[in-house]
Amino acid sequence: MRNNLARFITALVFILIGMTFFIIAIFAFQFHLDNNQAFGPNRIALATLGIIFIITGVIIYVSQYFKRVWESPVVQRAKPFFNWIKTPYLWLIKSNQEKPEPVPALRGTALFAIAGAGLAIFISLWYITSGRMLTWTPSTTYFDRQANAFLAGQLSLLEKPPAALVALTNPYQYKNRIKAGLQTNDYIWDASLYNGKYYYYWGPVPALLAALVKIFQPAWVIQDQYLILFAIVGLAIFLAALFYWLKKNCFPRIPGWLVMLMTLLGVLNTSVFWLVNHPDVHEVPIAIGELFLVLGLYTALTGFQSKQHQVLLMALTGLFWGAAIGSRIDLSPGLAWMVLLVFLFLLFKSKKWPLSIGGVVALVLPLLFWAGGLAWYNYARFGNILETGHRFQLTGGALPVDYRNIVSFSYILPNLYNLLARPLEIYWHEFPFLYTPFIRSTMWPKIFFYPRDLNYFYNEPITGLFVSMPIIWLVLIIGFIGFIRTSRVLRKGELDLAKLIQAQPISTWIAAMVSGAFIFNLGTLSIFIFSTMRYQADLTPLLTILFALCVGWASSSLHSYPRLWRLVLFLIGILILISVIIGLLTNFQNGDWIFKNNNPQLYQSIVHFFTGK
Repeated sequence: MRNNLARFITALVFILIGMTFFIIAIFAFQFHLDNNQAFGPNRIALATLGIIFIITGVIIYVSQYFKRVWESPVVQRAKPFFNWIKTPYLWLIKSNQEKPEPVPALRGTALFAIAGAGLAIFISLWYITSGRMLTWTPSTTYFDRQANAFLAGQLSLLEKPPAALVALTNPYQYKNRIKAGLQTNDYIWDASLYNGKYYYYWGPVPALLAALVKIFQPAWVIQDQYLILFAIVGLAIFLAALFYWLKKNCFPRIPGWLVMLMTLLGVLNTSVFWLVNHPDVHEVPIAIGELFLVLGLYTALTGFQSKQHQVLLMALTGLFWGAAIGSRIDLSPGLAWMVLLVFLFLLFKSKKWPLSIGGVVALVLPLLFWAGGLAWYNYARFGNILETGHRFQLTGGALPVDYRNIVSFSYILPNLYNLLARPLEIYWHEFPFLYTPFIRSTMWPKIFFYPRDLNYFYNEPITGLFVSMPIIWLVLIIGFIGFIRTSRVLRKGELDLAKLIQAQPISTWIAAMVSGAFIFNLGTLSIFIFSTMRYQADLTPLLTILFALCVGWASSSLHSYPRLWRLVLFLIGILILISVIIGLLTNFQNGDWIFKNNNPQLYQSIVHFFTGK
């Protein structure tokens, strides 16, 4: 009875969602949701999605009658006509005459992991140097300035703001600086001005890394693009190591070549690769933060398995995750969730209490060290342990008159549309074919209105994750599996939390850690005053890891059906390549056409190769 009711409700929800999508797509112009009366690609896609939902709902509802219908006299007489449908299905799921897919060898996987990291690093170097490899176009030097200040024994920058800027009553509003005759090159753009001194609102970790280099090479100027490439190299290496660890310890049936492709996906997706192709000051904290987040996750997972070195690995995890927060404070909620689950794992999964307590203490101490250090850093500069200097930045329209409007729940809808669903613009006759244009007011569907009264800022390029990375649609499998498992537990009527936690495999813990961090990061981004492409890099490494877990679970379920598993692998490989190609093409444009401006001759050769022009 419960199953029939659940089936009916699920089918009804699918059909209603599908009908809603389809009706909106058909009558979008009449509903004033689309300014164009003609059907565009977005409305066609929405209508197609609606039809898929409706068909899925119908199939779910009538599935209980399949056996009865199949055995009916009418269908029995018509069976010869259905053999052409039945035969390929049976061919795919046939397993009684076939051996299960053999477990791939682990030895070759290390080579694939190295190849994936190496190829991702090579492509990143090629893009960031605009194809010249050894010749770099000069970039910003924001964190080099902060490193010089640290080495000189002060927290404010060595540069002094102009007297005309300091004299303004409210220098933080862009229009006031314009009225005073100040141009953007008269002061340090996006620096924080406080008590007549320049500071940065970004975390201190990137500057500390630059200062570490300058201790040994004082004459070097650490450009911001060098820090970004350093972060991307580390991200590629440790993503490859993490995927290798997953295959070795959780999903041995994942083929080695997929570890290589997943590494490429984690680095060359549109939003992470955007950091490489726009190597400016704003991209540095995000890149460094993601490096330390993934590095800390890798040491945490290896610490789960290691008994001899667990305390050391937990200490490193706390050190790396603290550094991630010290680079980008926005990662704090997601990392707090991951730390909580590490606590639970150590306390419930370990049978040796002294070892688990030692691991917890080792994890906490570095985090407390970072928390105390960051609190002192903020207090010494602004007299408030929670003040980063963001409210004092010298920027443009992204800083509202009333700073309380920097975050608002009214930003959630437009931000989620930008971060998840905003479409690309496609011009097949013009390289690079896929574009992420600067957002204009006419590009907003009216259903996703933006709050004009709060000065919502939206004029930077962005495209939604589910558009730029179509492979992550498979991540929805995690939600489905979680729903099924939860319903089974609730159906039993007894919920012993301790036993439930102890029974979960490591892959489930990883999924809970990463999916929770993704939700917290997405929630943080969704209430901010604007969203842009680089912010998505807080999400895509986590999504790539979730995707790897989905593939691993599929390998465990489908290995008894070799033909079906090979078909699924083929589709996964194609979707990964499509996602990577989207990242490579969109980043030729990258808002500012950096590659084209830095190396026009090579760029034109590439255009001629793809278009003949």
